[in-house]
Amino acid sequence: MLDGKYTVVLKDTTKNKSSFRTLPISNETMDMLLSMKEKQEKMKALFGDRYNHRYDDYVYVFENGDLIRPNWITYQFKKTLEENGLRHIRFHDLRHSCATLLRHEGVPMEEIQKWLGHSTILTTEQIYAHYDETGKTKTLDTITNVFSKNGGGSDPKMME
Repeated sequence: MLDGKYTVVLKDTTKNKSSFRTLPISNETMDMLLSMKEKQEKMKALFGDRYNHRYDDYVYVFENGDLIRPNWITYQFKKTLEENGLRHIRFHDLRHSCATLLRHEGVPMEEIQKWLGHSTILTTEQIYAHYDETGKTKTLDTITNVFSKNGGGSDPKMME
C-alpha cells in the first residue's frame, strides 16, 4: 500500500538469491500452461486493438490482457475455501502445507528446503515443515512390530 492506495510493483527479480531456482514441471502443469497460452492468443485476436499488450510477458492475465492483481488471487482463494467448506488459511500458508505434506511423505528436509528456496534448513524445519501427529502412529507401529518379531519383547538381548 502506497499513500493509502494498493500499488502493484512489477519486478522480474526474486526476493533473494536463494529464491532464484529451477524446478521441474509436471506434464499436467505444462499442458495447463500451454492451454492458457493458446487461450491468450485467441483472446488477442478476439479483442484486436483493444487487447492490453502491456503484460504480454505474464502467464496469468485477464481475457483482455489486463494484469491480475495479487489481491484478486487472495480474494478468489478465500472464496474457494468458503464455497468448499474449508477453514480459512492465507494463500501463503499453502507453502507450509506443501512442506508438511512432503515431510510426512518422507522427502528429505534438504530437498524440501531446496524446493521452497530457503537459504537455511532451519527456516524449513522450524517454520514451514510442521510435525505431523500421524508420525506418532508410525513410531508406535514400528515399536509394536519390533516387539512382535521378538516374541513380545521377551528376548533377553532386547532388554539389555
